[in-house]
This record gives sequence, structure tokens and C-alpha cells, in this order.
Amino acid sequence: IREKDLGAGELLELCRAILSDAAPAGGAPLLLVNDRLDVALAAGLDGVHLGENSLPPEAARYLGDRLAAHSGRRFWVGRSVHSREGALRAEAGGADYLIFGHIFATGSKAGLPPRGLDELEAAASSVKIPVLAIGGITPGNCRSAIQAGAHGIAVMSRIMAASDPEELTRMYLSALRQP
Repeated sequence: IREKDLGAGELLELCRAILSDAAPAGGAPLLLVNDRLDVALAAGLDGVHLGENSLPPEAARYLGDRLAAHSGRRFWVGRSVHSREGALRAEAGGADYLIFGHIFATGSKAGLPPRGLDELEAAASSVKIPVLAIGGITPGNCRSAIQAGAHGIAVMSRIMAASDPEELTRMYLSALRQP
């Protein structure tokens, strides 16, 4: 859940509502919240995704694992990174996965040069945990991110702005399934 404009109380209620709505639909979804360890713990979520300048992964891991030990569930900690060094630090700090980017030019990072496939490959080959590529990912270039070592991709604004998000998602899945 990525809602940067909500206060802690509103975000907590949103997380609880999503958990409540998901349970009757057939299961226990893996649900993480962006950058709010307090909300993740208070709502009983599965984890937190941290920005590169957020709490260090070891702090989230420490608190999350202690709470999760009482429930018998795993607590996931993700981290956004922008360099090989950031990837190594995040892995050493206990992150379970990384989001690396931005790979290609994107309107959400206008004016900032993309990291590119070479930096993605350097980061992904330096760590043992999964790395997801983000930033300017299209159905036409997503395979190149996988070939550079990404375990998967993350896409936000392109799908959210699409006139037919379901069809665009199918296009991504089709492209990712190509050999």
C-alpha cells in the first residue's frame, strides 16, 4: 500500500479495510505498506517497504521480527535502492528484496538521469536477494530488465494512467513470458 498523503491514522484504517476485504475473497494476501513501519506493525501487516533514506532495514527487521514471532508469521522488509552500494548495504541490513531504479527515463523522475541496465546488472549480480526493476518500464523494454538480472518488475503510473489497465497488465505479462 503506497499512500504517501495519508496520515498514520487514516493509513492504518485503510490497511485494516484492505485486510478485511481481502479475507473473504479467499485468503491471506501478502500485504506491505510503504515507509510506515508503525502502521505495518499496528495493522498486523506482512511487512514494510522502505525508501533508501528511510529507517535502515535492520531497525525494521528488529521490530518486525519480534512482533512476527508472536504470530508465527514472517515479517518482510523491502528497500528501494539506486546503486550497487545501496543494494549491498540493504542486503547486509536484513532486507528481503530490493526495488532498483529508475532504470529508464520516466515522467515521475523528470530531469533525473536513469540508472540504466548496466547499473541494474551490477546491483543484481552483487546480492543474493531478489531485485525488482522500476522506472520507465514498458512492455517493450521489460525483458531487458530481466535479462540484466532483475527478478521482476514494478510498474505504477503507467498502469494507473492506462485507459485499460487490465489489457496493459496482460501486455506486460505476455512480454515477461517471452523466452
